[in-house]
Amino acid sequence: MKARMLGLALFLVASVVSLAGAGENIKIGYCDNNFNDTFHTFMLDAANEYAAKNGIELAVMDAMLDSVRQQDGVRNMINDGVQALIVIPNDTSAVGPMTEAAQEAGIPIIYLNLDPFSDGNVPEGAYYVGSPTKEGGIMQMEYIGERMGGKGAICVLMGLLTNEATYSRTDGVVEVVEQQYPDIQILSQETGLWQRDQAVSVMENWITAYGDQISAVIANNDEMALGASHALRSAGMGHVFTAGIDGTPDALQAIQNGTLTVSVLQDAIGQGRGAVELAHKLVQGESSEPVIWVPLALITKENVHEFMNR
Repeated sequence: MKARMLGLALFLVASVVSLAGAGENIKIGYCDNNFNDTFHTFMLDAANEYAAKNGIELAVMDAMLDSVRQQDGVRNMINDGVQALIVIPNDTSAVGPMTEAAQEAGIPIIYLNLDPFSDGNVPEGAYYVGSPTKEGGIMQMEYIGERMGGKGAICVLMGLLTNEATYSRTDGVVEVVEQQYPDIQILSQETGLWQRDQAVSVMENWITAYGDQISAVIANNDEMALGASHALRSAGMGHVFTAGIDGTPDALQAIQNGTLTVSVLQDAIGQGRGAVELAHKLVQGESSEPVIWVPLALITKENVHEFMNR
């Protein structure tokens, strides 16, 4: 009888391990910094799709651009028993408390899309999934600089000033101007908060201030580029080059229509799915490099058809 009971116990343990290995009974926390960001919705859709296919419960929350709310949300998720965390940080310079909370709980924390470890120092138990942000700015400016013939003036629409991507992408643009196009002038750099409507307002002010001096507008993301394009066309300045980053459906359509000059694909599907896939593997006991890079790609009118309906 004891042998039979022991055999049954071992069978039950093995069954639980098997279920966990298949993705069942796995709960992963997903803390976004802003559901109102169009690009983030595509990442979340991809994350949800992977989770659903693999029997993973994805507990999702919106920090609403509030760092304290995000930190509290992460702690609440840990208390609710998540086995891994995915966080799109609101402030990339202030992720320490969240990382420490995950370390204390003994669970991995994966930062997504906005890189808090641009200095290369990734803490134990922490990971990053995203695209090389500075490279995006470099790709934008190299293309636009060539289209401008190496002469003229640009304005730069920046994202949130608490996000590392804002500075890295802008640094990439400035570096190309300084090193490759010394005859191009940077008229202004101002934040549009990643949002289309904010970019419209900033662009309208630039049109009033600089008018026909503006040859191009380089935006840290597609939403702001689309806002700038709208304001320029409304002012009869549709000839001004506009550049974005993300490769969102609206941006692809605008490139096809000729109302946006160029974008750089930041693969939302690859990033969102990649983060949950990494969390899944880590929960199962697999190891990984601390940083997973998702490649970028230049999108122009000549190749935009390759990116439609992805």
